[in-house]
Amino acid sequence: MPIHSFDARNLLIVLVAGAVACGSPSGDLGEYTDSDGSEDTTEGPGQTSGAAPTTTGDEPAPPSGASCEESSDMHLGWNHVVFEPDITGQEFAADCTVSAVQPAPAFVSLECLDRDVRIGLGDADISQIVVGAPLALDYRRRDLSHYENWFTLRRTDASAELVVAGISATALAPPNAPEFFAPLHMTPGEGVCPIAPTCDSPMEKIAVEFADDGDAIALLPPSAATFGIAARYRLGVGEARNNHIELSDATGGCDLSGLSPYNYEVHVVLAPAG
Repeated sequence: MPIHSFDARNLLIVLVAGAVACGSPSGDLGEYTDSDGSEDTTEGPGQTSGAAPTTTGDEPAPPSGASCEESSDMHLGWNHVVFEPDITGQEFAADCTVSAVQPAPAFVSLECLDRDVRIGLGDADISQIVVGAPLALDYRRRDLSHYENWFTLRRTDASAELVVAGISATALAPPNAPEFFAPLHMTPGEGVCPIAPTCDSPMEKIAVEFADDGDAIALLPPSAATFGIAARYRLGVGEARNNHIELSDATGGCDLSGLSPYNYEVHVVLAPAG
């Protein structure tokens, strides 16, 4: 069941230390190189190991003020899709073949119809993706923006199992596609780090709430955890915030036109078996 409100008594917040500077990580993911696909076991800043407890456990402690003050770590949710040649519309869907895999930083290269596609996933563990594997890519973007985009990679068989997903956008699903990331459903978890927003300080850190078949977990950025019912997924949330652009209308003298209502940087990767 999707979660529509945030209650620290019933919903686990996974908090991870390891502050880094805010801002877009462009240019800091390292250089793409050819790779044999061997696994790199080094975890990035703020990552956690193993399965995280979910809402079926004991009542969790509320998030601490220190965690609310922690800076975002874009690597934990980083995802970037590049088409060569670029697409001209707002959607692209095709059955593809994995042509290259690089473990650290994580890159997956695909051959999709008449295009090459390269997907960057920051610190994600992609050891379960192998060269030659068939995967179906579904990519959406809003208003031809290279920033606001969502994508999934799924098995091409009848299961259509979700293998990789990414969000770099102002909403947790593309327009008119609420089930885009099924079996996972994501909603904003607001009120975790409450502030009194002002024109000078309008940005409020929020959580991302993940639900799967009645179970749920919430991640306050920067956080990573393993979660899922039928399949286990490695979740990474590098950024999630409410920019309180309503202040522009409320005050009349506040121009927040350069901000979007929300910002999210999230990636989801099927966890290796075993």
